[in-house]
Amino acid sequence: AGVRFQATGPDDIIAHFAEDGTTPVIPSTFEGFHVPNAFSPDNNGLHDQLEYFVGYDIAKFKLSIYNRWGQLLFESEQAGLFWDGQFKGQPCPNGVYTYILGMEKTDGTEEIRGGNITLVR
Repeated sequence: AGVRFQATGPDDIIAHFAEDGTTPVIPSTFEGFHVPNAFSPDNNGLHDQLEYFVGYDIAKFKLSIYNRWGQLLFESEQAGLFWDGQFKGQPCPNGVYTYILGMEKTDGTEEIRGGNITLVR
């Protein structure tokens, strides 16, 4: 069995499931969101920004990143604007940071989640 992922738009990811290399049999749309638990803004072209994935049509969005003392380092109300690991133009040190991500879907339901992100240079 295999799975192939296809991005069909800024808010849609389709997973195509197939058995033994056959034609995909069960297309499924990803609904939810995913924030990775680590990223490495070291300018090597891999994971240089905290890139999250949202599988909903959203009306409102807000992402906030805090350091361990609760200082707000990054905030965006624009889905697709990613954190580059900097604060006021300076690189943030290695460490664990906290995020809060809130969104209102186009159907009016709201979701708020938070978690930790490890920044590794």
